[in-house]
Amino acid sequence: MHRILLSSLIIISILCLFSLTDGYTALAWEEEIEVQADLYGAIAFSPTTAAHGYSFDYANRSAAERKAINECEKQSGSDDCRAIVWFHNACGALAVGDTGYGSGWGTDLKYAVLYALESCLEMTDNCKPVRWVCTSNALSE
Repeated sequence: MHRILLSSLIIISILCLFSLTDGYTALAWEEEIEVQADLYGAIAFSPTTAAHGYSFDYANRSAAERKAINECEKQSGSDDCRAIVWFHNACGALAVGDTGYGSGWGTDLKYAVLYALESCLEMTDNCKPVRWVCTSNALSE
C-alpha cells in the first residue's frame, strides 16, 4: 500500500513540475537547445612548391591537420608540407608573397584573411590571399 502511494506521489510531483514549465515538455526543451559540436580545420603549406592543402569540419585538431597535410603533399609531391594554421569553430587563411607566406585565423573570414595578410607582409612584399576556409559553424557576416 505504501509503495503504491509513494509511486503516485512521485508521478504527481513530476506532472506538477512539467505544468510549471509553461507547457514545455522535456522533448521541447531538447529541441530548443541547439547543440553544435566543436569543429576544427587547418591549412598546410609547402614552402618549396607553394602547394597547399586544407580541411574543415573535423572532430579534433590533429585530424584536421593530418587531412590538410595529406592534401598539400598530394599537390606538392614533396614532403615539406606542414600545418601552418589550425582553427576551432572559426576560419583560417593563407597569404603568399614574393619570398614568403603568412597565415591567420579569426572568428570570421574577414579577420582570418586580414591576419594572414598582416603576417605575410611582415615577411615579404606583394602578399595575396590564396586559400581561406571556415568550419560550418563559424560566425558569418
